[in-house]
Amino acid sequence: MKAEIGGAGIISGYGLTEAPIVVMGSTKDTDEKLSTTEGRPGPGVELLIVTSEGKRAGAGEEGRYASRVPRSSRAISTPRSMPRPSTRRATSAPAT
Repeated sequence: MKAEIGGAGIISGYGLTEAPIVVMGSTKDTDEKLSTTEGRPGPGVELLIVTSEGKRAGAGEEGRYASRVPRSSRAISTPRSMPRPSTRRATSAPAT
């Protein structure tokens, strides 16, 4: 993609009005990674994938994401039902 359009190519990210950058791709990411992910969590962002029951989802398990973002109000970014995040760093893909 970068070779076709020049410059940095297309870099994807995801955020909300109340938390502008939750995840963001990097100019150092490969075309493969940029085409299959939304990027890594921003500084201070904690992410969890939780099931419909509110429990932490396992690798490959469907769920919704819950985030804790330093640039947002606690009431918005940390619902009471959100499980405590892991102390491990979030990654863009499950470990193999």
